[in-house]
Parts: sequence; structure tokens; C-alpha cells
Amino acid sequence: MNVEFRAISYLDLHLYARPEDVDELWNFARFSDPLFAGMYMARCGCLIGFIPETRISDRAYVWLNDLPWFKEHPVVAALAARRMIKLAQLRYTTLFGHCGQHSVKWLRSLGAEINFPDWVIHV
Repeated sequence: MNVEFRAISYLDLHLYARPEDVDELWNFARFSDPLFAGMYMARCGCLIGFIPETRISDRAYVWLNDLPWFKEHPVVAALAARRMIKLAQLRYTTLFGHCGQHSVKWLRSLGAEINFPDWVIHV
């Protein structure tokens, strides 16, 4: 059970996101560098993007849009997230974002420092 991360263009967002989410995700996807669809069992399970602070920044804001399988397969999702963080750290030295209380434990397992609701991961 492996998740394939497929690099996608924001122009193809409608092919991977739920129709009701496309408008909300559009600007996140448009500014992401890179943008990935997490494919699991031939279905898109999540979208994840990294938005650099500036064009030449080594820091990126991380966003995730999780689809129903993400909650149905938490172990697969956690392993995929660990792989994605390692890939992202090849390009960015610092990843940061915002989270809900339900994500704190999971983010800590990825090496995040939590200052709720903000989190950061350094290389």
C-alpha cells in the first residue's frame, strides 16, 4: 500500500480536487511550487502544496487538502506524509503552516515544533 505523489499543474486542479473544493483551493494551488496529488489505489487521496515565501526563499508554507481516504487509511497517510516532508526538505530548509488541535500529535511525529496554531519543521 503505497502512495504515489504525482506533480501536477494548478491548471489541472479540477482533475484531482472535489468540485466543491476547487474555488477554495485555486489560489493555494496557483502559488504552490511544487504541487502534488497523492494517488492511492488509482484515486486522488490528497493534494499538497508548498508555497514559498518569495520566489527565491528556502522557506515554504505547507497546505494539505485531504480527501476521505486520508481519514480511512491513517497509517498509509502518515507514511506518505513522512516521505513528502523528506522530499520537500530537498528544496526547502524550513516548512511551516497552521493546524487544528486534531493535527498536533501527527505533526509532532513528523518533527514539527508546535506553537499552536502554528507549526514549523526545520532541516
